[in-house]
Amino acid sequence: MSIISTIARGLVWNTIGTTVAKVIIIANIFYILSHLSVYEYGITELVFSVIPILGIFLLPGIFDTIVADMSVENGRKNHGRMKGLFIQFLKLQTILGIMAWALLFFGAPIAAQLSGNESIEYFLRIISFTFLVAPARSAVTMLSVVTLRFIDQSLFLVVEESSKFLFLVLFLGVLHLGPAGLLYATVLAPLLAVLLYLPRTFSAYRQF
Repeated sequence: MSIISTIARGLVWNTIGTTVAKVIIIANIFYILSHLSVYEYGITELVFSVIPILGIFLLPGIFDTIVADMSVENGRKNHGRMKGLFIQFLKLQTILGIMAWALLFFGAPIAAQLSGNESIEYFLRIISFTFLVAPARSAVTMLSVVTLRFIDQSLFLVVEESSKFLFLVLFLGVLHLGPAGLLYATVLAPLLAVLLYLPRTFSAYRQF
């Protein structure tokens, strides 16, 4: 397959996946706004703002570097080196994810005390688990990118956002958990997407 056809195929699937995902994201937003008050939504946005701050623990830039190195080794048919890079990346992400989770989970009481809002502790502890899910999510995405599985790349976000919508319906519409329900949905959606993608993930890993 030529480079041009590969790029074109990737562009088509990326466009389709992004478009569908955005439609679902908009549906999620409307559903959230219809079940949370302005104050409750503001609280959750405040809690969400902590994620990118502590996200620096996961070294975001390393993802692209490892993908580039694995792609080079793939071109050389050096699959042993590819496997080594991937395992090292996964181990590093797991260690850093645990560190970020621990800092947020055990530091939540301090943040609650400083903010003067006791519910902040509970909310921060819920959202802290995103850092434990993040390494697995990165691994799934990385394998899709390296093995040029454009369909998997484009549909993962669709599966993730669809999962989030289902959890929102459960936690907000059925159980009426309020802000906590939104946070639970945010944590569990990527976890469910990763679990659903396990067969595809193992299939991609077996390629090298």
